[in-house]
Amino acid sequence: MKECAFAWGENFKRFRESRGMSLKEAAGDFCTPQYLGRFEKGMQKINTELLDLLIGRLGVNMTDFITDLHSYNPSYSDKMAETVYAYIQNGEKADTIWKEIDHLYEHGKKDDLYLASYYVIFLKTMYHIQTNIPLENLLDQSDYEKVDYLKNRLLDLDELYTFDYAVLDILLDPIPDQFSTEYLLQIFNSTIKKLKIISNAAPMIHQAVSFLGTAIRILSTRGEYALAEDCVKKVYKLLNDTPMVAMINPYFQMIIAFQEAHNLLRQNKVEGIDKAHHIIRTLDHMIAINPLPRIVKHKEQFVRDTLLLNKTGLPIDLKGGE
Repeated sequence: MKECAFAWGENFKRFRESRGMSLKEAAGDFCTPQYLGRFEKGMQKINTELLDLLIGRLGVNMTDFITDLHSYNPSYSDKMAETVYAYIQNGEKADTIWKEIDHLYEHGKKDDLYLASYYVIFLKTMYHIQTNIPLENLLDQSDYEKVDYLKNRLLDLDELYTFDYAVLDILLDPIPDQFSTEYLLQIFNSTIKKLKIISNAAPMIHQAVSFLGTAIRILSTRGEYALAEDCVKKVYKLLNDTPMVAMINPYFQMIIAFQEAHNLLRQNKVEGIDKAHHIIRTLDHMIAINPLPRIVKHKEQFVRDTLLLNKTGLPIDLKGGE
């Protein structure tokens, strides 16, 4: 039975007060107002089962509660903006601010350390994206310790929510070598199981979908073609068995289809050409119906990647075989 830390109590109090509820009203028959008050002040731990019941009284589900917990921190937001600007202007000043962020929670709680570690890596990743400087050149030994902490923390969590998938997203793309194949498969399989049973967590589903596609691509680039193909099949089965997931993210199947085609092309299989033609034709039909910028961008990126990966000697029909 998992217990919730101090930051959870602060978050609960914020929700309760925003709804104009007293401690007595929020506690109901589940606990005493005194017990709930101690939890809000960080003086009393509470198990997740009781917290789930209590936040239900506030008209909030656990996913929204977790998302808000990790996103509500104005001082962090200010530090993030300040750091990005400072690093562009002066690397030493940015390093000082990063140390300030670390210091804020160096004696803090597990959830706070998780958040602080994420922001340090997030900021350096944003700088890497803006300057094209390899992220490895921006990370020092203490940063890699933070990456290890984040990886281990993600495995320790009973469930991953929106913020947790955001953590994975910011780490996987620039430094995939820090994640073993076994690690990726463990998170991948637990995500598939989670998506089978949820029905009303759109933000989390979008982040989870992004992770699944990234995980398949990384496995494929490592030459783990059979594992990547197996993961693709698991996702397609998920879509067939859980249509709600596909409804929440209509691009889900397209994202996975991209990775399926590219996995085949990395093996120089002609089936990859056929799959690419079907995808391009489908995208062309979607654009003809409604040229949404997102679809156009998806097609342009898919075509570029497909042309680079095609070593079969066969041409790519950019009209999808029509």
